[in-house]
Amino acid sequence: MVDFGTLILYVAFIALGLFRIGLWDKSMIKDTVYWTFGVGFIIMMNFDKALKEEPILRTLLKKILKSL
Repeated sequence: MVDFGTLILYVAFIALGLFRIGLWDKSMIKDTVYWTFGVGFIIMMNFDKALKEEPILRTLLKKILKSL
């Protein structure tokens, strides 16, 4: 499972990079925290499950080719 600390570091580095190029500022901290603990945390928890499943594009292509 992906570590929660890794998620925090990832978001911090992304925010820092965007801050340096002028696309993020301190007024966005609240939104960033909401995203991290909402969407980001949910995605992180489903990461292992997504790795075990067959890629969706490959599955769709197989179904399309079988129907031809």
